[in-house]
Amino acid sequence: MSTPEVIERVYTLETEIIQIKEAIGIQNNSEMALTVVSILGFLNTFLGVWSEVLNGILYKQVRDDHRAKIADNAEGMP
Repeated sequence: MSTPEVIERVYTLETEIIQIKEAIGIQNNSEMALTVVSILGFLNTFLGVWSEVLNGILYKQVRDDHRAKIADNAEGMP
C-alpha cells in the first residue's frame, strides 16, 4: 500500500467512526426522550392517584369535623 492509499483508508475509517458515533448519539437521544416521556407519564398517573387519595383524606377529615360539631351542638342542647 502506498502512502496516499493509507491516508485515504485512515480518512475513510475516521469518517465511518464519526458516523457511528453520531448514530449512537441520535439513538441515545431518542431513547432518552422515550424514557423522559415514560417517566412523565408515570408521574402524571401517580399525581392523579395521589390527588384522589388526598381529596379522600381531606373529605373524610372535613366530614368527621362536621359530624363532631353536630355532636357537640347536640350535647349542648337541653
